[in-house]
Amino acid sequence: HPEVAWAELELSKNLIKLQRSAEALPLLQAVLPRFTQAFGATHHRTLNALNALSYAQIDCKYSDAEAGLRELLRRHREAGTATSDYIYFQGWTNLARLLTLQGRLHEAATEFEALLPQARQVLGADHRTPVGAAQHYGSCLLRLKRWSAARSVLAEVRPQLIRIYGPEHALVQANAAGYGEATHALGLPATAGELPSE
Repeated sequence: HPEVAWAELELSKNLIKLQRSAEALPLLQAVLPRFTQAFGATHHRTLNALNALSYAQIDCKYSDAEAGLRELLRRHREAGTATSDYIYFQGWTNLARLLTLQGRLHEAATEFEALLPQARQVLGADHRTPVGAAQHYGSCLLRLKRWSAARSVLAEVRPQLIRIYGPEHALVQANAAGYGEATHALGLPATAGELPSE
C-alpha cells in the first residue's frame, strides 16, 4: 500500500539523519519500486525516494550512487520540475558532494557553482538545501586548496548553519574546523580564525 511505503520512506529518512544509512538502505531499495509502480517514475514521492536512496548509497560508499543521482536529475528535467522542487536541488547537491568524496574536485566545484545561484533563487538563500550545499562547496574548496575562497564561503554560510541546525551540529563543527584550516593555510593569525556564533 502506498501509505505504508510513505511511512517506510519517512522512517528511512530519519535513519539517515541519525547516521544509520546502512539500516535505511534496504528499506529504500524496497520502497522505490513500489512508488514507481504506484505513481510513476517522475512523481514527487518516487523522486523523493530516489534521492533518499542515493544519499544512503553515498553514505554506504556504493559505487552506483552517481548513476542514481544522475537519473534523479534527468527525471526532474523530464517532469518539468527541475527548477521548482527542492528535491532536485538536494539531488544535485548530493551529486556534487559525491564527486567531492570521489576526489573529482574540479567537477564537484563546477556543479556547486552552477547549482548554488539557482537553488538560492528558487528556494531562498536561507533554505536548508542551498545552505548545506554552500557548506559542502566550502569543503570542496578546502580540498582544492583554494583557501581564500573557502574561507569566504564558510564564513558567509556559518550564521545560517547555526540558525538551521544549532551550534553543536556536525555541519557547524565542520564549518568551524574548515574556516580555521583556511585561516592557518593563509598564514593569518590564529585569532582571525575565530568566528562569531551568530
